[in-house]
Amino acid sequence: MRLSLLYDKPNTVIDKLLSICQAHELPLDLDVHQQDQLNDKQILRFKQTGDAPIIAILKNTPMLIKAEDKTVIKSALNWAALQHRIVTAGRKSELILQASKLQAGMTVLDGTAGFGHDALILASSGAKVTLCESNPVMALLLYYEYHTMAQVANWQGLLGRMDIIYNNTSEMTGEFDCVYLDPMFPKDSYKAKVNKQMQALHDLAAPPTQSEAHQLFCQSMDMLKPSGKLIIKRPIGAPYFDQQSPDHSIQNEALRFDRYDKNRHSA
Repeated sequence: MRLSLLYDKPNTVIDKLLSICQAHELPLDLDVHQQDQLNDKQILRFKQTGDAPIIAILKNTPMLIKAEDKTVIKSALNWAALQHRIVTAGRKSELILQASKLQAGMTVLDGTAGFGHDALILASSGAKVTLCESNPVMALLLYYEYHTMAQVANWQGLLGRMDIIYNNTSEMTGEFDCVYLDPMFPKDSYKAKVNKQMQALHDLAAPPTQSEAHQLFCQSMDMLKPSGKLIIKRPIGAPYFDQQSPDHSIQNEALRFDRYDKNRHSA
């Protein structure tokens, strides 16, 4: 995949991104461009000249860029902004924890890691979480954010329970107490306009086809321990993933978490 990296002054972020691509063998054909006084107009002009994804280094932070009409939408992983939510996370406040019922030491595969926000909440339970991301651009941002936050003392315990893998979940192997999926879904399935981060993801990932959904569901179930659970996050009005009826669902006004118990559900 071709990826453009834009920056407006020499900095170490570009070097770190290039190093991550090499260390993890991400299949990215990188175009690195230095622009004077990088701003939205320059980014938009650059975006209009090609169809490759863009990461722009703004305020020393890599940001995924989406151009919409005449405006630029910038999305950063920004794990630091989730610190209070992570510290206070519990089953009373987080539906994902109500659905998964994780305990310290359990193993979780987040098969659709995305920006890594759900994985952080899962890891706040004390569980060990493997983040699997199949898009090389998102994997690059995940690795960068992980390495950056791992330098912060009070994040090291949490991140010590997390591991990032660039791979397709349908090709993964292993045995987990929980597999978590948040598969991309058609834009018209959401009642309200999705946030900036999801808008950016829509530019990089497409919803799974019917055959891909079935393969992903079956592989996820196969990777569960006998007492394990598959949790799938869906918009509230969306049909069940792979047309599979869950054993239990927990929901609010916008989201639904469908749970499939290995010992009760046959794929």
